[in-house]
Amino acid sequence: MIVTTHYNNKDGLCALIKWNHSPYQRELPYQHELALDVSDDRLALYGSCRYSVTILNETSQETVLLTLDNGNGILLSNLQFSTEYSVAVRSISSAVTGESSLMYQKNMSNTNDTNGILEQRFVTPTCNEIFGSGSLECAPEPVRNLEAIVNSNGSVKIQWIPSSEPNTILVYQLLYQSTTNHYDCDNDPSSIYVNAVSHVKLFYYNNIIY
Repeated sequence: MIVTTHYNNKDGLCALIKWNHSPYQRELPYQHELALDVSDDRLALYGSCRYSVTILNETSQETVLLTLDNGNGILLSNLQFSTEYSVAVRSISSAVTGESSLMYQKNMSNTNDTNGILEQRFVTPTCNEIFGSGSLECAPEPVRNLEAIVNSNGSVKIQWIPSSEPNTILVYQLLYQSTTNHYDCDNDPSSIYVNAVSHVKLFYYNNIIY
């Protein structure tokens, strides 16, 4: 199985999944369970052009039945950037249709048999790999080494290392909240905006650490 990723405006981030498939399928899995009256001669005529394809990542899973045309693969569209996907492909006889295909899927989900299954894992490219470093199409990279230094005068110095593409950032948003239950403390989350050319901010809060 070969996986090739690319991007286009119509389908977004895509992955072309290709594999070699046999022109004939001589054995029909679960033929007896599906009660299909198909002779051996007829089985030899059913091409392996129907497939069950399962696509999953950390948050979702989907299984579809499809029939290949003259090609030898499928196109997965609108994928997420920087995400690991797993694809599993199993051939299905053309005799499996309608209610039989539903029973077939149920049998496949309840078995540990991996014969005839093609599996492949792949990781989609990052947004910057597609649009280029510093593109406004991509979310900015996070800052690094964020730290807070408490000074003797009650101020807190917040500093960080900017992202590798500072020219694409206009402002930073600093979020802070008290972690103590003191009557002088405002326990509600607060935020301020800092000019992007800066990477240091001082807070003065009466010796209360944020």
